Amino acid sequence: MNKKIFITFGVLIGVILIYFTINWAMRNESGDKKKDKFSMNSDSKEDLNIFPLGRGNYDNQESLFGDNNSISYGEFIEKLKTGEINFVWEVWAMRGKCPENYGPEQCDNSILSYIDSHYQPPERDSMKNLFRSYFRYENEIRQMEINPNMSFEERYEILKKKRREILKNENADLIFGMEESKVEFMDAGKNFINTSRKMNGNDRVKNYETLKRKLYGSYYEAMVSREDKFDNFQTEILLREEELNKLNSQEKDSKIYNLQIKYFGKEVADKMQKAKEESLTEDNKIKDYEQKAQEFLSKNGSLSEKEKEEKLKDLRTQILGKEEGEAYVRRKAIEELDKSVKK
Repeated sequence: MNKKIFITFGVLIGVILIYFTINWAMRNESGDKKKDKFSMNSDSKEDLNIFPLGRGNYDNQESLFGDNNSISYGEFIEKLKTGEINFVWEVWAMRGKCPENYGPEQCDNSILSYIDSHYQPPERDSMKNLFRSYFRYENEIRQMEINPNMSFEERYEILKKKRREILKNENADLIFGMEESKVEFMDAGKNFINTSRKMNGNDRVKNYETLKRKLYGSYYEAMVSREDKFDNFQTEILLREEELNKLNSQEKDSKIYNLQIKYFGKEVADKMQKAKEESLTEDNKIKDYEQKAQEFLSKNGSLSEKEKEEKLKDLRTQILGKEEGEAYVRRKAIEELDKSVKK
């Protein structure tokens, strides 16, 4: 990959990342507040045991159970089997409805009371047994010590074994089957990427998706519906890396633009392209200024520092504009400070 293509692609990824970071932060602001309000006071060890893949989206999860609605046990189980419901997220969504002064046990008991009042035997007993088994599992797993120096794979195998010891196979599969299929695909997907480099881009993308469908099984549709578009975009870029490296700058830009449309829609893709162009324009202005500033200093060494700075300020304003020129000076000052701190 030549230097120009590499820089252009780097700017593009930066623009996309900033765009989605801002939108993600805005969408999740309310969710963060909810997590603080209804946190079960888990410490980091407990988090690793209970949420081995991270806390996920349970903060924004709306419970299927409410005062005016409920779901039959049979439908609940079916939705667990297809991944439409994530059991752990559902538990935490229900906990989110507990009064703030409730402790963990009191909150969990209120969930069991809800089941008592909204279900009739035998569904009531089956539903309560499923939730009770998870509460029991969670209480035990909170106390379990796992060597923090173990790899993720080693830790996860211990958790899988413990799940089946406490919950037995059927409940463990209902509660954690979707998560475990995701972990299996994470490992298999990484291996596929490493071993398929000689495959052409189209086949690589197709086979990667086939592998995902195979390992997700009945969870495939639900899992895909929750996937992050930016993550998928990055993955396809990675899968097409060899193909993209063979293209010239214009061809590569066109290919990436079409992938942006595929994942984000034309409107967002156009905004990304505009942001990239503006970023490149600013970069070129800065390069132009720095080159001319260097030429000026090399030819005017006899001027005083004050005179040099006044001339450079005029040059920055002429090339970058007043505001961007001032911002450039601030950035450089921060960079110099950072360098001095690291020495």
